[in-house]
Amino acid sequence: MLLPVLMSLLWAAGLSAGAETQVVDVLALQDSKQSVSAVERLSSALSALPDLYVLSTLRLPSKLGGVLLGVYSRTDNRKYLEVAVMGKINKVLVRYVRSDGKLHTVNLHHAALADGRSHSIILRLGGLQRASMSMELYVDCRLADSSQGLPSLVPLPQEAELVELRHGQKAYARLQGDASAYNSVSGELNSILGDHTKALIGQLIIFNQILGELRMDIREQ
Repeated sequence: MLLPVLMSLLWAAGLSAGAETQVVDVLALQDSKQSVSAVERLSSALSALPDLYVLSTLRLPSKLGGVLLGVYSRTDNRKYLEVAVMGKINKVLVRYVRSDGKLHTVNLHHAALADGRSHSIILRLGGLQRASMSMELYVDCRLADSSQGLPSLVPLPQEAELVELRHGQKAYARLQGDASAYNSVSGELNSILGDHTKALIGQLIIFNQILGELRMDIREQ
């Protein structure tokens, strides 16, 4: 039973401190039209930009877990990208379809999230336009684990209607019969997390810019 009270996808249109940042609030998607628009924006970002961030604030009972976010095919339920929390073993499991069509799994450890308290997580998918990509997991604004040299993601279908975004809040609401728990805490947590998240994302973007400039300097030497 997973209760995310904030679930967003974020990317920056450029690698600078002043770059335009775009956010998709997944929990705010209310109808098919909004979902299709979100998929279109996500598809454009994955095909053109270097980094994608999955942000969430969640509360997870002891030793439990569940899917935090999933991007699936509506026709065959293919996992284009799925992020799940494994509470019993303190890790985040990321599954995605590689560019060769095969399913790939990444285990990110040291994610102590299943304790009944609220936590924030940021999953950074980096190097999206390179031959290999990387993932970094931040828990409560601290780097918990990372993985390098990963196979690249398969592009999403051009027909956005064939892709579905799912999140753990829907499953929780079905179990509870309503969204009262979400409504009671979302405003406060969004406010608290917002400033910390913006600061950390800004630092990550600047850090990536510096790394990019260093790579260019090395090539020119």
